[in-house]
Amino acid sequence: MNNYEGPRDGDYVAYVERLLRASPEFRRTSSSIASAMGQASATPGSQPESSLTQMRAKLQQARAEQFQRTGNAAGAARPVRTPAAERVPGQAEAQRRFQQAGRDIDSRKEPAAPKRRPWVSPLVLLMIVAGAMLAQVSPAIGTVVSLMGWLSLIGNVIARLKGK
Repeated sequence: MNNYEGPRDGDYVAYVERLLRASPEFRRTSSSIASAMGQASATPGSQPESSLTQMRAKLQQARAEQFQRTGNAAGAARPVRTPAAERVPGQAEAQRRFQQAGRDIDSRKEPAAPKRRPWVSPLVLLMIVAGAMLAQVSPAIGTVVSLMGWLSLIGNVIARLKGK
């Protein structure tokens, strides 16, 4: 252990920093960060806006256009007439478009095949078997569970026969 190079005078921070600086990954990462910081400070206006900032700007622009179209409520007695192509749809028009889109989606869906139900479901069989096993330990509970399974089985068979 003679070749172990530990921190001098217990300065672990300086020791770890020296080890990090010796790593090629650390040098590459720190140079990338430094160049990115340099570019950001050199050209602050050329950075792309965040999506939230872009959305806020679009909303403010839309509000300003809508305010210009309808006119100032205090200054204009009646709203400014706009061409039909530029009019903002009303609530009724938006509701109609929404319903039409729903009908289009429903018409594209393929009709689902009727769901086939088995004559005997696994749950019913489990109830009958569990009831028979419980009857050995507790006759009352076992009988009730088994009876529920048999009644459910009979109900499923009758429903299946009525459905045909």
